[in-house]
Amino acid sequence: MKNNGLIKMKTLFVIITLLVTTNLWAESVDLKYYRSKELYNQGAAHCQKLLLKTTDKQKRKEILIELAACYHFNTRDQTYQEAVETYQQLIKEYPSDPLCARFYFYIGRCYDAFSRNRPQDIDKAHKAYRACFEKYPESQWADQAYLWLANSYIFKSSIKNAKMSAETFEGFLKRYPKSMLVGIAHSQLSELYCAWLKDYVATVKHSEAALAWGIENVNLRRLHLYRLGYVYQYKLNNIPKSLQWYKQLITESPTQSDPNYFVVVKRVRELEAELEGAK
Repeated sequence: MKNNGLIKMKTLFVIITLLVTTNLWAESVDLKYYRSKELYNQGAAHCQKLLLKTTDKQKRKEILIELAACYHFNTRDQTYQEAVETYQQLIKEYPSDPLCARFYFYIGRCYDAFSRNRPQDIDKAHKAYRACFEKYPESQWADQAYLWLANSYIFKSSIKNAKMSAETFEGFLKRYPKSMLVGIAHSQLSELYCAWLKDYVATVKHSEAALAWGIENVNLRRLHLYRLGYVYQYKLNNIPKSLQWYKQLITESPTQSDPNYFVVVKRVRELEAELEGAK
């Protein structure tokens, strides 16, 4: 009988242990699990439960970061306001943490998303971006925040905003000349000067700079080649330069897949005939 009682006690202990450890496992599921499965609402709910039971400050920070991410990436439900509030909570609770630079940047991105339907929130995005690169100038997020600040001005299409955007992109190039984002800044400036500000000297300057920096995206590279050929031909009346860039586009389109390929081939023939006739 004693042995039977001992066995029962051991069995009960094993069952209780399994129940406890199973519950602990459920609570300690990798924080990123739900987000990796795009189960953002479940992930947020899981984080909220953990926050109620967590007293460790470092663990709380990790949970809040994941909670903010679940809200931020939930584009279907657009829980951007909840994300902003969580990022702000992180800044409030951990003001000396270097990650605050990231939190300010993400607040800016959330307000950027808001501004599609709530234009008044674009100013809040600007404020968050500035807080990122002004308070944390050495942060890896600083140049991204400055670039997104420049980009956010062209949300509303107008000459005034185009000028603001161009000025900010120019400021970016002066402030972060070695940033990996320099090529993007040159590309955006080329577009702004060509389409909005009609400064064609600046257009070719930034398209050439973007190509020199190195653009991996094939379509974007071909766009710059075409733009350079077009601007030199029709805006700056420089046929040799126009031919140079048109021919480069032809060379880089061996499969003739670029939509401007046959247009460019025709222009090259016409320009070469024009030069030959001028001799």
